[in-house]
Amino acid sequence: MLRTAPDAFIAGGKEDDLRLLLFVGADLDGLHDGETALIRAVSAGHMGAVEMLAEAGARLEVKGSLSVGGFSGNLALMVACLSERLEIGRYLLSRGADPNAETENGFRPLHFAGSRGLTAITVSLLTHGAEVNAKAADGDLALHHAVASGQRETTEALVDGGGT
Repeated sequence: MLRTAPDAFIAGGKEDDLRLLLFVGADLDGLHDGETALIRAVSAGHMGAVEMLAEAGARLEVKGSLSVGGFSGNLALMVACLSERLEIGRYLLSRGADPNAETENGFRPLHFAGSRGLTAITVSLLTHGAEVNAKAADGDLALHHAVASGQRETTEALVDGGGT
């Protein structure tokens, strides 16, 4: 029951139920069906659950084992970028999420934001220390992904941030 508390909240929006179950010891960082409760909340776009889990001590750097967008080893911040959850991505950065964390294939949040044209999160990632010229496993930079995807504004933000 404690493992499914976050899922129940995300599905039904019963904040008091989640708060109570967290109080009595719900596992914040364990993987359930390949995802942590935080990753599941990010994926669902449920800011209330994300905030409650983070404030209750959910670790931001626990990798999920489920493939999201064709990438495995994703952290909550990466899922925010893959799911285009700008507000959640900014919140996770404000809580200390690592903007340079990598998937198992060497992709970083900036690569995902660049390829999806998420200019605002790209700027936030750069502001929080994302390495603009970091290479993914395929050898590409976030700038390459933005250009290949036709993301003009994001490309400009990456160039302005030092991308080469």
